[in-house]
Amino acid sequence: MKKGDIVFVYVSSPTKTFLGFFEVDFVLEKEATTDELKHFWKEVKDHAGINYQDFYKYYEGASVAVGIFLRNVKKFENPIELYRLQEKLSYLRPPQSYRYLNESEYTTIMTLGGENPAAITNKLK
Repeated sequence: MKKGDIVFVYVSSPTKTFLGFFEVDFVLEKEATTDELKHFWKEVKDHAGINYQDFYKYYEGASVAVGIFLRNVKKFENPIELYRLQEKLSYLRPPQSYRYLNESEYTTIMTLGGENPAAITNKLK
């Protein structure tokens, strides 16, 4: 994941719905040592959306800590249920973690969500 990537937010069970999208502002990656996690927490605490205890619990046993900073977060005007998307793209299955989309898939999802894909792409450049 890199700066400028557009990421769609999909909620799995029970709703199975694409809710919206965001643009990646930047990504921080650190070793998950005790000292590095202390520094990492100082950098992300005001943006992480979790408390100190949950932060450390989340990274417990990890070798790498990654923080993805977001910008241009947008909720779809028309959230897209999976069955609606599969009426247009029958082969599309949401992955366990992430999946890259081609231009046609991107355009289809944006359009179903009530967005103008060209306007979003131009705005983000």
